[in-house]
Amino acid sequence: MPAADFYDDNVPLLAQSAIGQFEVAATPLQMAMVAAAIGNDGVMMTPHIVASVDDSDGRNVSTTRHVVSRTPVEFATARTLTTMLANVAANGTARNLAFDGVLVAGKTGTAESGVGDPTDAWLVGFAPVDEPRVAIAVFLQADEASGDLTGGADAAPVAREVLRSALEELLG
Repeated sequence: MPAADFYDDNVPLLAQSAIGQFEVAATPLQMAMVAAAIGNDGVMMTPHIVASVDDSDGRNVSTTRHVVSRTPVEFATARTLTTMLANVAANGTARNLAFDGVLVAGKTGTAESGVGDPTDAWLVGFAPVDEPRVAIAVFLQADEASGDLTGGADAAPVAREVLRSALEELLG
């Protein structure tokens, strides 16, 4: 990513960056953290992979603590974005993310990696909207065999099944 002052004379490139074009690059973990922060009222937590460790007798040896990383989004902004993302999942390009009994929030994306290359698919989101427990980012990289992929048609169904499974595990 260029330094901020690079855009002083390149306003069109700044506009492209706002929609993920030009030199914007993010990992699925970074995008899942964005979704999680929005669902967590603007508070970003430090990510972790292991929730807890048990010994061979099933006794808990350690539990990962939830640690606030920072607050990159104001509360009111996060709530507004949550409403928008829930609407995208209910009525917009992320309709394939929705499943019975759970209100979900999501945003689709279609990424271009080069001129003439097939488009890649993204979906970021979280669920349930009223009390988020799971955030997700799905990235599907296209190739010649797959052709163009889109967030709504290709990434959203994958995300839906992962969210459904994770919520069943967490909530029973």
